[in-house]
Order: sequence, then structure tokens, then C-alpha cells
Amino acid sequence: MKKRDKIIYWIATGLLSALMLMSASMYFMKYEMVNQTFTFLGFPSFVI
Repeated sequence: MKKRDKIIYWIATGLLSALMLMSASMYFMKYEMVNQTFTFLGFPSFVI
């Protein structure tokens, strides 16, 4: 791999990991808000 490809790979991996961590923290910190949103959309709460 070229150096440029490695840099692009690690940037993309870091951004995706940060997005997943923020999503998981949203479920733990603001569960009631997420539960209300899923209920409003018509999904049962066990989908969360």
C-alpha cells in the first residue's frame, strides 16, 4: 500500500469508529429520547 492509501484508510476508520461510539453513547445517555423517537416512528421499543 502506498502511504496515501494508508492515511485515507486510517482517517476513514477513525471517523467510522467515532460515529459508532457517539451512536452507542446516545442510547446509554438519552435512552428515553431514543425510545420516544422509535415509538413515534412505529417501531417497538425492543428494536433499540
